Amino acid sequence: MLYSLRNYMELAYLALRREKEIDQFIYRFELSRYEFKNDLIQLQEMAKYYGLKIKTTNDYIVAEVIDYDLYFKKYKDLSSFYYNNRYEFNDNDLIIQYFLIYRFLNDRCVIIDEIANKFGYSKSSLRTPLKKAREFMKGFGIKTINRPYYGLCVEGNELDIRYCLLSIYDKMMPEIFNEYGKINIEERIDYINSYDKFISFCNEKELYFDSEENKRIVLYISVTALRLKNKQIIDDLNIEKEIYQIILENEDLRNMAIEIFDIFSLPKIENEIITLMMVLLTSGANKNLVELIIDKYYKNEKEELFNEILNMLIKRFKMVIEDQIILEIIDEIVSMIVIKKHCNELSKQKQRLTGRSTNIYSYAICYFINESIKEAISKFYSQNISSSVVEKITDAIFYYIDSLKYEYAKSKIAISIRGSTFGADLLKRKIKSEVNPKYIECIDIINNVELLDNEEKYNEIYDLIITDINLKNIKKTLTVSDMKNSSILLEDCLRMNREICASICKGEFKIKYNDIQITNETSVVECLTDYTELTEKEIKHGLRNCYLWKDIIFILLRSNNDDVIFNIGEFSKPIDIKDRKMGRYIILKGNINEDNINVLNSLIHELSYDKLLFTKLKQKPEAKIINRHLNSIMR
Repeated sequence: MLYSLRNYMELAYLALRREKEIDQFIYRFELSRYEFKNDLIQLQEMAKYYGLKIKTTNDYIVAEVIDYDLYFKKYKDLSSFYYNNRYEFNDNDLIIQYFLIYRFLNDRCVIIDEIANKFGYSKSSLRTPLKKAREFMKGFGIKTINRPYYGLCVEGNELDIRYCLLSIYDKMMPEIFNEYGKINIEERIDYINSYDKFISFCNEKELYFDSEENKRIVLYISVTALRLKNKQIIDDLNIEKEIYQIILENEDLRNMAIEIFDIFSLPKIENEIITLMMVLLTSGANKNLVELIIDKYYKNEKEELFNEILNMLIKRFKMVIEDQIILEIIDEIVSMIVIKKHCNELSKQKQRLTGRSTNIYSYAICYFINESIKEAISKFYSQNISSSVVEKITDAIFYYIDSLKYEYAKSKIAISIRGSTFGADLLKRKIKSEVNPKYIECIDIINNVELLDNEEKYNEIYDLIITDINLKNIKKTLTVSDMKNSSILLEDCLRMNREICASICKGEFKIKYNDIQITNETSVVECLTDYTELTEKEIKHGLRNCYLWKDIIFILLRSNNDDVIFNIGEFSKPIDIKDRKMGRYIILKGNINEDNINVLNSLIHELSYDKLLFTKLKQKPEAKIINRHLNSIMR
């Protein structure tokens, strides 16, 4: 049966979450109740092929696992598929686009009228998916040519064709092509069986690949098996001669490739074996060999690229990474990028095969770091590369950012107890031994008479006073009885009253909330300029490099000013930006550096996810609202 792209997305969504409230599910996929009932029938039919059973119970839609082996085999595919297509679930042309690519690459020539008749489309309605299909293949160096009596035909290197097929199989999942095109069983890619065989081989040989490279190798082997069955053989290796010679002479890689060919019963053609050796090399099968090649031929290039990335981080984000573990991770990834460049693979990597990194695509500043690294490498090689090429580097930087300590003002505490100072001294010792010292700057003991006579003075000096005296002019107090049994109350009080916003910048931390009225006569640039007091030049630059997340457009404007300014708000109606509907905006202008990047990264994440926080700031756009929220989530 033919299912829509939305059905596959709904299934992937449920497989990843296992259960969801029906109302939230309907909202997520923009369904009517009637559409939900129809989709539920489709999902129940599809689920068995993924080890699942779909049912509804108590206002929830539930994905129950009935075959754990099958479910876990499919899980990575479903995750990758969902995160690659989560904003395009109503674009059924996308399936047509990738199916056209599939037919082009396997048939070499396609008659558009036949495709249109097969799917019940008019020829004109195929114009957009056809255009996008040709652009996609062009990115792999594959040309489309119109030939009379044959239709549209493609020309390209066999290895480029395999990389292109690998990408669309990852984007759409093989099952979609099998169902959508009613492909004969002998033409179908058998990814799951290939995966099982390859994992068994890796376990036996004690080989380790990360999940990304694992999937890449399995997809390549699966595509290769199908191409060789159809007599499509690699004749042009397209590898630089220095690497070619080293690969040719490496017995370990050759033996590994030959064993894989034996496992998959593939014909041992020399060029095919060498190509698989190259794929294994660029997947990290032999890291010692990678370093040998780098040291022999590309040492200076690798060092220059490594320094280019670090210098960019210093220039744009004031980050000087000195953590040796993080530097070693980046160094290793840069080595693989250099090897892929000289094996002509760098431009062929179009997306992350295991789905987008949540560290990057949930945290806006990490997204901008990723784009900046991509820009630096693209400029270095004078070659446009995909964002996915550098995501592993940005993942490492995310963990570095997460480890950075942020300094906020610690609390000054005073203790004043009637009678002798003995009780106050004991309480001071208790606090020092039981309360986290990172919250406390000092603990002073004050005479109770002195405190009563100078309430205003001590109110200015101290952030908190612990006392058994009834004070009229000091609000920031805890009673001695509160402290007798436990120090938890004090620690919570200190944590919830930290001045985190004040620690973000040397100047002023500002929140400006404005709902923007959108009219047909005014452009987005004009609206944002009028409502935010930013210049037209700043807005135009920000829109060119903006980050879109859910219904939010996020703009980052770096400056050397000591102030940090957040402009946030909603549009009166959704606006179209990069073919997406945006309902809210966040514009950050400020000096981002190692001292504040951790907090800003978390703050923007919270603004993106927590609509209640957005609503509170609409009612009262004050730093103390942000402060209270950050204190509640940050330890």
